[in-house]
Amino acid sequence: MSFSSNAAHDVASAAVADAVRAALQTTADTPIDPSTAAEGVATSASTAERDALSTLLTHVT
Repeated sequence: MSFSSNAAHDVASAAVADAVRAALQTTADTPIDPSTAAEGVATSASTAERDALSTLLTHVT
């Protein structure tokens, strides 16, 4: 993979990570606990949402 591809991948990965954090964040002043974030997604998201997120993360990471 070339340098520019790695840089694009890093930017995309960071953007997805930021989007996931924002989606999981309930309020601006409540930090996300990484140990429970995945559990929160699993319990609150529909199957379609989980599948879409899983597919997206698989392609980006």
